[in-house]
Amino acid sequence: MALKSRPQPSIYELVKPGLKHYCAFMRSSEYLIWVGAALKERREKLKLTHEDVAEHADINVNYYSRIERGEINTTINKLFAISLALDTTPSTILRRAEKARRR
Repeated sequence: MALKSRPQPSIYELVKPGLKHYCAFMRSSEYLIWVGAALKERREKLKLTHEDVAEHADINVNYYSRIERGEINTTINKLFAISLALDTTPSTILRRAEKARRR
């Protein structure tokens, strides 16, 4: 009779329950950093300031700066407004963020 192989435990089964949420947070914060880097790259390519983008997107300049640094999450509505201010689309920003993630 052959022995049944046991499936490998996931990382979440190996860490304490409280760390499960921390690990998920760390991954999600990385996404914010990649999106912010894509926004910054586009803004610099257009030679715009934080103030220019924030004004055209009708958001606070400090709020935009924090998005670009990957410190805070934003809404889809604001991502659309920022994309318009940067003369691009949200899908282009997300594609660039995905490329950065894969590097």
